[in-house]
Amino acid sequence: ALLLSLIYTKPVNAAEFHFNDYDLAQDQTLNDNLYITSTNTNINGFVNGDLVVVAEKATITGTVSGDVYIIAQTASFTGNAYGNVYIIGDNINVEGNVKGNLDVIGNTVLSTAQIEKDFNNISANLNLRGAVGDDARLIGSNIYTQNTVGGDLITLSSKADTTGSTVRGKTYTYTDIKAIAKEQGVDWDAKISDAKAQTQETKLTNKIWGLLYSFVS
Repeated sequence: ALLLSLIYTKPVNAAEFHFNDYDLAQDQTLNDNLYITSTNTNINGFVNGDLVVVAEKATITGTVSGDVYIIAQTASFTGNAYGNVYIIGDNINVEGNVKGNLDVIGNTVLSTAQIEKDFNNISANLNLRGAVGDDARLIGSNIYTQNTVGGDLITLSSKADTTGSTVRGKTYTYTDIKAIAKEQGVDWDAKISDAKAQTQETKLTNKIWGLLYSFVS
């Protein structure tokens, strides 16, 4: 009977949906997965679940127990996430603490966050100042880092300044990766050009490949 009562009283995250501007106050707690589509979203309280936001402007200063997914023109995450954080946006600012991985695709990215696991970035301009617990994989036109990386640091950029970083693993630059490809009989530049030419399905993939090609050419 005790076992059955424990099973039936175990809290299960449901789902809550909002389609207008949404604010979760600092003193509020939401025990659901939260899905928001709006112009402006502000999360200052505690989300006990996953957070999914599609907005023009998303500002997260609170705490999320699960994963965070943001698509926004302007995205600011200065809170705490106990899962992974995924952000796609034009201007992205990340502070606070991320217990999992941080993955970003954007135009301008500034990260001073403390990331316990991996950091994966595709952006035109990256300023990375927060610590990365494991690997950092960076693609961009302009990359600047001044931080600590617990694993490997991989950069694909013709303009990358990583001299201010302390890397406990190995560092692989764009030149290093081209040399590795050449040792295996692969023309890296031709490979990127072919991949870009063959990727024509959607505007988003075209834009990403276009950015990637401009970063490494």
